Amino acid sequence: MDEPGYSDTRPLGPLAASEQRVAARTKLRRRRLIRTIVIAVVAVIAVVAIVVGTYVGGIARTFDDKTVKLEKVFPDGNRPEAAGGGVQNILLLGSDTRGNLSELNNAAGSDQRSDTIMLIHVPSDGKGVYGMSIMRDSWVDIPGAGQGKINSAIAIGGIPLLVKTLEGMLGTRIDNVAALDFGGFEKLTDAIGGVSVNVPQDFKAIDGLTFKAGEQVLDGAHALAFVRERHAFADGDYQRVKDQQAYMKSLMNKMLSPSVLANPGMVSNAVTKFAPYLGVDRTFTSGDVMGLGWKLRNVRGKDVHMFTLPNSGTSFSSDGQSIIVVDQKAVADVGKALRDDTMAQYIADHPDGQQH
Repeated sequence: MDEPGYSDTRPLGPLAASEQRVAARTKLRRRRLIRTIVIAVVAVIAVVAIVVGTYVGGIARTFDDKTVKLEKVFPDGNRPEAAGGGVQNILLLGSDTRGNLSELNNAAGSDQRSDTIMLIHVPSDGKGVYGMSIMRDSWVDIPGAGQGKINSAIAIGGIPLLVKTLEGMLGTRIDNVAALDFGGFEKLTDAIGGVSVNVPQDFKAIDGLTFKAGEQVLDGAHALAFVRERHAFADGDYQRVKDQQAYMKSLMNKMLSPSVLANPGMVSNAVTKFAPYLGVDRTFTSGDVMGLGWKLRNVRGKDVHMFTLPNSGTSFSSDGQSIIVVDQKAVADVGKALRDDTMAQYIADHPDGQQH
């Protein structure tokens, strides 16, 4: 990954026609992949919220005891006021940290960069969920560091600097932070006895695991290989996106099935195995998760609205990095909708920007 030119603010040069076509195709693939990953993050968080909300006592304590605590996630100094009225903004980070989410606790900066950055907005009436993915190559003002790709904020100043960057852009407060290590999918799949998936074609994954076309129950190792594989397919990321969607749908159906929800031992085991792959700030307790699960109890797929932080397309920075140019006016409109709790109206007014 190119290193950001943090202090260079010279105008961005236009792309040549051929470069624009290549960049557009690359951007589309990346957007589809990131969109699918963030949907997976939201789905798992929502399922865990509902499952934990079904039980109390020991399982709730397991969630509190086993999840990784993100010790320092909020910046010092002046911050936007909380929206109030039950509105909740949750920053979700998704990354393959290989079971070491505690690395994200380095507030002084580290080599960590999040593969997925997403802001989840839960309105006061709880009638929907709004997920705004932020392209990791978005070229933004990073407080104290000049301009750079937003993904680099963690490397410079840890999660607090990323929070400060986003709050400055949107003018709205982030209430909680959660981080998911995708390796947790493997543990969760095994804990519930596997997940049935319709494999679209025979293929061999890059790690050597083989798959046969047709309906089959995947264990954790095969599930993780299934959602990661792209090299085995002629259309690469496009097929991987379809496979990830198929897996997530099956995982959600299994987690919310009577065979799981009516089995306290299995639920306890699932939460125990999954929790170490979920990092949360210390104010985000099992009580908050249960409250969120109850608030969203009537939300279904049609009520989950996904879109991308508005941008003006791709370009290059003055030092040659491929970047996403943020649409400042459009971002200001999103920020206002977040603050005013009018995201439903914003989505209705901007159907082209919505990601399903």
